[in-house]
Amino acid sequence: MTGAWSSVKCNWKKRPAENPVFGNAAHILRHHQPSMRCPGLLILLLLFSSPPWAYANSDLYDTLEKQIGSAPDKVLQQATPLLAQATKQGNAEEQLRALALIVMSALNLGDFDQAGEKIQQGLTLAKQSNLDNQLASFLIYNAQLLTIRGQDIKALESINPAISLAKILDDDLLLSEALATRGQVLMNQELHAVALKDLLVAQQIMETIPDLDISLLGDLYNEIAMSYMSTGNHKNAIALLKKSLLITDPDDLRAITVTKYNIASCYLDLGQYAQAKKLFSETQALTEQIHDKQGMAMLVGGYAKLLLAQDRLKQAVPLLEKAIDLFDELNLPVSQTNLLLLLADTERQLGYLEKAERHLQQAATFLETLKMPSLHIKLLKSQSELAAARHDYQKAYELLKKEESLEQGTRKKTQQKQLSLLQARFDFALKDSENRLLKQASARQSERSRIITGAAIIIILIITAAYAYENRLKRKMALLALQDDLTGAANRRQITSRLREEMERAKRYQHPLSIAMVDLDHFKHINDKYGHDTGDKVLKYFANAAKATIRSQDLIGRVGGEEWLFIFPHAEAGEARNILKRLASRYANNNITGINPSDSLTFSVGITELHADDLCMEDPLRRADNALYEAKNNGRNQILIAT
Repeated sequence: MTGAWSSVKCNWKKRPAENPVFGNAAHILRHHQPSMRCPGLLILLLLFSSPPWAYANSDLYDTLEKQIGSAPDKVLQQATPLLAQATKQGNAEEQLRALALIVMSALNLGDFDQAGEKIQQGLTLAKQSNLDNQLASFLIYNAQLLTIRGQDIKALESINPAISLAKILDDDLLLSEALATRGQVLMNQELHAVALKDLLVAQQIMETIPDLDISLLGDLYNEIAMSYMSTGNHKNAIALLKKSLLITDPDDLRAITVTKYNIASCYLDLGQYAQAKKLFSETQALTEQIHDKQGMAMLVGGYAKLLLAQDRLKQAVPLLEKAIDLFDELNLPVSQTNLLLLLADTERQLGYLEKAERHLQQAATFLETLKMPSLHIKLLKSQSELAAARHDYQKAYELLKKEESLEQGTRKKTQQKQLSLLQARFDFALKDSENRLLKQASARQSERSRIITGAAIIIILIITAAYAYENRLKRKMALLALQDDLTGAANRRQITSRLREEMERAKRYQHPLSIAMVDLDHFKHINDKYGHDTGDKVLKYFANAAKATIRSQDLIGRVGGEEWLFIFPHAEAGEARNILKRLASRYANNNITGINPSDSLTFSVGITELHADDLCMEDPLRRADNALYEAKNNGRNQILIAT
């Protein structure tokens, strides 16, 4: 695929005054090369909304957010003193709003270092201020910036807590944007089926939001079109992109530029060069008008690929070199590596073997830090073809064997991951359907049978499609038995198994380890007063809140009805207590439908550290349990550290 690019939008969705949280629109710009798929450029917009009286400079903020797509440099100049003013006043919400403007402007200007610095500042401030909406949005900012830089694993670690927070907050717009972001990260990992599912779910959610700014839906159409482009479905992609263009704000020049560029890329892949050239020309005029460095880098690369498609290799070389330099200035190693490989192949065909060798070495240097199998495969192929051009057929053959082996292994891993994700989502949906059906009258048993029968057919189709990997799939399915059905947290078997592993690791490397036993206070009262359905909601609410609060290396498992075990690697008891205090604050913000706000949600905790003389996991568990017992006897709603 030739290329794909995501728009930057700036929309502040106004919410009811009694719920001053912010809406958002997060989008990724992706860049693809022929025969390879990787992220190139990503631009994101998530902005806050609040009632007019929430900010002293509300009108100014409204004006600035509308200008991000056309004048990011001017927005940056004005947002910086706004941040300083809000910081001086100690207004956390206004600081975060100013930080959002700076992040968006920096991304538009290609200053990813400044964007990253402000994102981390926003994450810290949102956590300290217990502003969950803003925290979720900055987590999405962070995930998308990590995707720009090719760090997809870290991006997933950032986006999953954002999804949990969006569910806790019952914020459909936030959830749709988080799902769209995860879909893009999964696309970068070449998990196209599950990525498209996330994007389509995001679309379904967004289309049900009342009074939605329709341009946000246009941005999402762009994202779904990219998934079609990733799988070669260019005709459907063009149809969606044109639909997006129809509902884009005519003043949003950047969004129009991006959409036209993506349509041009589709035409290029389809061999319709005249249409591609026309749209590239229109894109160039808009890009120059808004002084977009990232857009110019993409556009120069697009023109080079157009020349290559027409076998005008010599004319393409200087354009490829210019695009590589532009991406280097922007610090985008993935896009730079893509074009280095393309340049090396072009030079090999022209007989410039030394230059080709030098550029392949540069690409190999980037790939030492980029965990992208598709690019490694492309590198091995290019190295093999270069060796053959030098008549070193033995080396060419060895490199070709490495390429085939890596490609086969990558394909198996990709299908395995894809099937596992699909199976996990399917099992969740099936369980949810069964729970609803069990509560219905016996007259609807036939409907239940039809759903289960249909589900069984889906399972059979999945297994049939993956018959070559049946054993691996079975092992993955066995892992699902280690999860708690209701909350998705680890069950007793899994969490205690992980505790043994973490204890062994802590003793081997002599690093601290803390564990905590947690019991939800007065949970029986909740069940008796509101019923078990509401009790289940409380358990899921607590699990989601915990997942959104703990660090990426921390672990949580449900070991009883309302009892939980937390594991904190590399943490002393005091640090574990601080994490659980943040969780207590988040859990106390009761927004569960059906529960009276006067029924406060609290929990009691017993914490202990691993001791050098602990012989088995029962030793620290006993201390944590005793501390928990003491906390409950002392009146509950407290955290005690075992002495």
